[in-house]
Amino acid sequence: MHGSRAPLEEALRAATVPLVSGKKVGTGFFVAPDLVLTSAHVLDAPESPVTAAAGQRFEVLPGTYLPGTVDLVLLRALDTHQPVPVQLGEPAEAGDQLWTYGYPDDSYRAGDSALLELEGFSERDDGTILLKTARGRVRPGNSGGPVLNWRTGAVCGVVRLRDTRHGDTARLVPARTVFECYPFLRGLSVRWLELLDDDQLTALGVAYPGPLMRRYLRAAAAAGDEHPYAAVLDATPPLSRVYLRQHASDGTDQRAFADDLVRERLDVQVLGGPGAGKSSLVRHLTAAEANRWLAGSSGAFVPVPLPAAALLAPGGLPDQLAEGVTSMLDVDLDRATLAKLFSEPPLPGVPWLLLVDGVDEVLDLQQRSIALTRIDGYRARGHRFLVTSRPLSAPDLQRGSSNGKYPYFSISPFDEPQFREFARTWFAELGVDDPEPAAARFVDRIHRSKLAELAAVPLTATMMCVLHAQDPDQDIPVSRAELYDRFVALLARRRGVAGVYEMVSHWIGRGTRRAEQTAEDLLAQLHAVLSQLAHENLDGVTGPLPERAAVVFADRGVRRPESVPAGEWINVLREVLRSCGLVVEKPAGFTFLHQTMEEYLAACHLAEYGAAALKELAPRDAWRSPDLEVRLFLVARLIQEEVEVSRALLRLLKRRHRRTNLGFVLELERQGVRLPDRVERQLRQVLVAQVGDESITHAEWLAAAEALRCLDEAHAAEVFRTLSQSRATFQRRLKAGLLLLGLRRETGLSVLAGLSDDRRLTGADRLLASRALVEADAAHGVRALADLAEDLPDTDLGLEAAHAVVGLDWATGLDLLSGAVAGWRDARMRLKAARMISALDAARGLTALTGLARDHRVAAAERLAAAVAMEDCGAGASFPVLSGLAVDPAIDERIRIEAAGKLAAWGQAGGGELLVKLALDPAMSVRKRLEAAAKLAEVSPAEGHELRMRLVADPTVGDERLDLALITGPIDPAGTARVLVRLSEDEQSNAVVRLQAAQTVLEFAPAEGIAALERLARASVATPVRLEAAGMVADEDFDRGTPLLWDLVADPLLDFATRFTAARQLHGHDRELGGAALVELARGTLVPVADRLRLGKEVLPFDRALGTGLIRSAAEHYTGGPKLDALAALRSVEPAEARRLYKRFVADRSVPADLRDRALAQLTPSERAELEKAGQEPRLSRRQQLKQYQSRAEDRELAPEDRVAAAESLARLDSAKGGAALEALAEDTRVPKPVRRRAEKSLRRVR
Repeated sequence: MHGSRAPLEEALRAATVPLVSGKKVGTGFFVAPDLVLTSAHVLDAPESPVTAAAGQRFEVLPGTYLPGTVDLVLLRALDTHQPVPVQLGEPAEAGDQLWTYGYPDDSYRAGDSALLELEGFSERDDGTILLKTARGRVRPGNSGGPVLNWRTGAVCGVVRLRDTRHGDTARLVPARTVFECYPFLRGLSVRWLELLDDDQLTALGVAYPGPLMRRYLRAAAAAGDEHPYAAVLDATPPLSRVYLRQHASDGTDQRAFADDLVRERLDVQVLGGPGAGKSSLVRHLTAAEANRWLAGSSGAFVPVPLPAAALLAPGGLPDQLAEGVTSMLDVDLDRATLAKLFSEPPLPGVPWLLLVDGVDEVLDLQQRSIALTRIDGYRARGHRFLVTSRPLSAPDLQRGSSNGKYPYFSISPFDEPQFREFARTWFAELGVDDPEPAAARFVDRIHRSKLAELAAVPLTATMMCVLHAQDPDQDIPVSRAELYDRFVALLARRRGVAGVYEMVSHWIGRGTRRAEQTAEDLLAQLHAVLSQLAHENLDGVTGPLPERAAVVFADRGVRRPESVPAGEWINVLREVLRSCGLVVEKPAGFTFLHQTMEEYLAACHLAEYGAAALKELAPRDAWRSPDLEVRLFLVARLIQEEVEVSRALLRLLKRRHRRTNLGFVLELERQGVRLPDRVERQLRQVLVAQVGDESITHAEWLAAAEALRCLDEAHAAEVFRTLSQSRATFQRRLKAGLLLLGLRRETGLSVLAGLSDDRRLTGADRLLASRALVEADAAHGVRALADLAEDLPDTDLGLEAAHAVVGLDWATGLDLLSGAVAGWRDARMRLKAARMISALDAARGLTALTGLARDHRVAAAERLAAAVAMEDCGAGASFPVLSGLAVDPAIDERIRIEAAGKLAAWGQAGGGELLVKLALDPAMSVRKRLEAAAKLAEVSPAEGHELRMRLVADPTVGDERLDLALITGPIDPAGTARVLVRLSEDEQSNAVVRLQAAQTVLEFAPAEGIAALERLARASVATPVRLEAAGMVADEDFDRGTPLLWDLVADPLLDFATRFTAARQLHGHDRELGGAALVELARGTLVPVADRLRLGKEVLPFDRALGTGLIRSAAEHYTGGPKLDALAALRSVEPAEARRLYKRFVADRSVPADLRDRALAQLTPSERAELEKAGQEPRLSRRQQLKQYQSRAEDRELAPEDRVAAAESLARLDSAKGGAALEALAEDTRVPKPVRRRAEKSLRRVR
């Protein structure tokens, strides 16, 4: 053994154990760390102790002993022994090479192997599916052993038995049957799968990565765990340690964790504002899913992170993915290998999920449109995408979602508990003392500042945490712009510049003033240079950042010293960029720390122009990233530098510009920018008008309402009160009531109570209002929910309302649910209500469920469900009700069996008796009677077996008795055999059934089965039954079967076909004896004309004259095609006579032309010429002959031999046409190979 097989062979040997149970021996193998699978017949008895040769002890795992047709059992190891469990796998195809290792009961008990070949599946008469192998021997003691499929690397079957008639044939229980019996074994054995190569994993069809895929996943796991804001610290913690799962929403009130939404839907778009956590989500998903696959767990996808710009690269999708991955991951695979990897699905049934990050970062709108169009096209071909971006324009939103086919979700900001946990985690990583109380104090300060809302954004929250950790006593920044100012200043202080000074000094001279001045100038101009570079980036300028920085530094007066080479100067600038903390170096080059940092710096550059920068604030039809973010930072920067911005902002609030520009001013307010007084007054008036405007969207209305509340609480409260009583939408009225709670509590409560009681609203809306009221005031909420429950009978909403009351007012809630059980009409709803009561109060629940179970007006299925639920309220409470259901003949049979089965399963003797009664009731359908017996066997195998034995003997069960016998036979061979033998001798039964009964006995009592078949072969039954019985006896015991077959051959009263078949069966077992029988049949019988050729061929080897006579007779009496077959056979024994008959056949004008041509082809040219001369063959013109032969050579309906004969005749008349016809036949793969060879030989002769 070599290559990948050696580790598998070693692992399989280690996983197998020799088993001993009483006097029986066998083989088992570990399928889990403490579970061994083997054949049930290896055990002496289910309760018998089982040991291994090394002294290991095992016991039967309860509920897994499956004797009979399944023949499997699981053993639990009682000693410590943990080999690598095997991997079971269903795939198996004819021709697969298999290998087994076991412990035969002979001199190789220490262990022996066998190489097998799979022939395919076989099916027993009882429907049992087994695998059949050949070309390898298994012996007693191998039973229960594993059979490894080298193609898949997995165990595809369990050795069950050796075919006694064919020593090199074995039967295996397929892995599919194992999974059907023990579904919990479907898991993956990771340590085993690590031994397989890619081809084996593909053939096995399991979702586990191969060696090449694992290399990619390790790189994805490492890079995915790298924090996207790595430059904020000298030693950044892994993302997994500080990442906090965020919620996402599709615009409704329903929220879920963003990563869960991606896993559930795969094809989604995730939107979020600057720093909302989009890139962190991509990295988190990449690391989490890569680690999941590496740990052996399955997932919904394999992640491929890439920047959106990679989709603009040349080539197909695999090349673009390779480009994107190499720019993000430190992977030890080249682009060509990655492209090949991405060109195929990663695992069977598992797609790649392409995590496209930062569509908005493709700034050129045409290029962005191309990227989104490509995503749409790739999706149409079946590829799956997660696309992240800041909010996009409406056309881009449509294009990115394939015209609305794939949903958009927005990342939700942190709530207060999440922000507190986020701060605590960061403080712990930053080394802050007592991080938990420190986080609580920090969060409290933030919530009392104007940046409370911005703190819910991960990027902003990270910057706040870092700044606070550096100086806990400093004031909270008043705006986002000030936060960025402080953060950039912190980075400038923390980043060392020693490397810059050293590099400059190396060329200019250490300690010289010029070197110091150059270094100082570089650092002094660094912020301005970075700001200009950021602005250029957003304007679409491209190129390596260090080279562009050199140009900008020169423009600002910092030029390369003459003594410093140009290349070294670029290296100096690279060191400057590395030291600043605002850019990071990636495989693709330098990029800014974060897009928002790039936008902040670009705004700083614009602010250098002072009042001239106000032209950037002109009204717009739409504010899109990155322009929006840059202009927001710009306004804050200009106000900070005391530039007058009022006129520009007031222009944005004018009516003709308001619809598209109001949001910009509101965002300034939200970010903590202190607006001029004139602007703030005008903004207040605009917001009041917006809140009352029914034409605007809900999102616009909500933004206006929240902004008004922040600006002027008193005015906002009056506006909200008026709105809640208007004809506005329910959504706005509800939100107005909720906003009022924080302004005027009593008014807000009144509004919510009115909404919950408004019968003009839908039940769902009223329930929402009631729940909101509960959150605000429990007492008011309980009353609202109770009224709602009574207003919505026979509905899930009514039950939901009543159940909600329970959590607030136990007694009232139970009364509401009890009223639903007693007074509602829908039985399903009544049952739900009763179950709710039982979960809260067992006594009341029992009363409610009992009433339902005894109510004859309720459907039987609901009555049974109620009775079963009663048992959870009190042991034995349901027994009388279930008994009543089981004996009620008016109830569906399935319900009756289920009720009796529940009683039996719960240990009630009456349940077993009821199942027996149902199974023996001839008025019930046979199928249901068998189900009752099976139900009893599940509870009590002994009683179930006894009942099945009675059914096997019961004539009213019909043919199904044989199926039952296959179950009872392995358990009680003697008893089952007696019943079946009686059935086989029952002259009143159908003969075929009698035969099947005797045949079934062979499975577990061979001697009795042979005797039964022997008697049946001599009985007065239909001849085919006697013949088949005799054949079966001969197959099992030739000496006893021979007389039976000979009697059939010699019986002149039987039809010839039966006697001929019996003789041939004798011939199959014993050539000489069979030959004598065939000769006897041929001599002593008037052989039907139709059978003379077949019999003649069979007799010919034993009596040439007799056989020849039969063949000659057939040739003389047959007509048409059969006559030609007979002539062909005669030609081998009497050539002269055959030629004579051929000539007569050709001379017969009634013979069809195609048959005459076939006959002519068997004659020599001289014989054909003789016939032609005698005028017995009609003379055709050469042209007619060419046409006839060419047509026959091309006719696919003719036999291939006839087509070649026609082509040969065509070649004799016209070598070119004949050669072409022969060449076509020689190359036609649909023509049998021998015929193609004949065509090739004839073609060579023609050429």
